[in-house]
Amino acid sequence: MKAALFLSLLLIAPARLFAEDANGIVHPLFVHYRCGEWAKVRLLNPQEVEMCNSIYLSIKLHFAGGVDAEDFHKSPAVERARINRLGYVNFKKWEGENSRFISRMIELAQIDN
Repeated sequence: MKAALFLSLLLIAPARLFAEDANGIVHPLFVHYRCGEWAKVRLLNPQEVEMCNSIYLSIKLHFAGGVDAEDFHKSPAVERARINRLGYVNFKKWEGENSRFISRMIELAQIDN
């Protein structure tokens, strides 16, 4: 189900907006920033909210030291909160240290009207 939602996200966006790596894989940060752009112009449907939240959580888990999503969800609430905060803080720090890349990613994610 999540894979189908992700693919639908890719099909909706113009091809020139894709932020692909050398293997043609769309970068999760692009999807994260595209979700933010969508939320600025319309309400997201429940499937989009789930997909966007899942992408954002995967980014934070990466920045929390690569915590496995399954392990995260099995953890006690206090541990999940700690991991979530750690990932958020590290992600925001990384964004600040990579502002040119982030600016480009946000620019690519903007929605053409």
